[in-house]
Amino acid sequence: MADGVSVWERVYDLAGKVDPSYRLVSSPAWADSSKPLLVIVHPGDVTRLDLKQEYNEDYAERDSQYLFQGGMGDEIQQWLNRDWDVVVLHGRSSAGFARREEEAKWAHPAASYFHDNIVCMAQFDAALEGVHAKCGVMYGEEFGAVAHELLDASKYKAASRPAVVLTGSYNDAGSPLARLGEILEEQGVTVYTSCNVPTTMEDAEEWTAKAGAFTFTVESELRASLEQGSPRI
Repeated sequence: MADGVSVWERVYDLAGKVDPSYRLVSSPAWADSSKPLLVIVHPGDVTRLDLKQEYNEDYAERDSQYLFQGGMGDEIQQWLNRDWDVVVLHGRSSAGFARREEEAKWAHPAASYFHDNIVCMAQFDAALEGVHAKCGVMYGEEFGAVAHELLDASKYKAASRPAVVLTGSYNDAGSPLARLGEILEEQGVTVYTSCNVPTTMEDAEEWTAKAGAFTFTVESELRASLEQGSPRI
C-alpha cells in the first residue's frame, strides 16, 4: 500500500477494533466487467483456531476445515491465473490469519489419505497473498455498502458480469456469504456459490444462490462463451 502498511497489517488493525463498518482497504489494479468476478467473503470464517482439540477428540470436524481451505486456495489461484477478477472482503474473523504459525504447530499434519492440513493452509494463505497483491480488498460487515461497491459502474460493475461467484465463508442461511448474495441478487446480479464453500453443520439450513452452484460444467460453458466473445451463460 502507498503508506507502507501491508494489507494484512491494515486488516488486523481493523479486526482488532471490532468495528463492522465497511472499509475499502485497497483498489484493484484493473477490473474487466466482461469477465466473471470471484468474491471471497470473510475467509477467516474457515480458519478455526477454536477447534484446537486433542487429536482423538472429533479431529474429523477440525480437519475438514483445512480441506475446504485447500479447495478454496486452488480455486482462487485458478482465477488469478486466468486473469479473471477477484476481490476479497475481510471481516473480524480474519484476525485468525495472524495466528497461523501457532495453528500450524497443532494442526494434524496428515489427517487422511486425501489431504495434508499444513499444505492446505499454505495453499489458502498463498492464494490470498496473490489477491492482496493485485486485486481489490475490502473489510466489514455492512453488506449493503459492500454490494454498493461491487455494483458501482465505475468499478466492479457486478450487474454487468456474466457471473459473480461467492466463496470464502459458510453458505448457511444468514451467513455473511448468504447476506451479501441476497443483496446482490435483489439488484439483478447473476450470483453463484462456489462448490468449495461448506456449511457449518450437516443439519444447518443451507443458502442456495438462484443461479445455483458454480460447477465444473457451468465454468466450462462460461470459459467457452468468453473465448467466442459472448460472455453470457
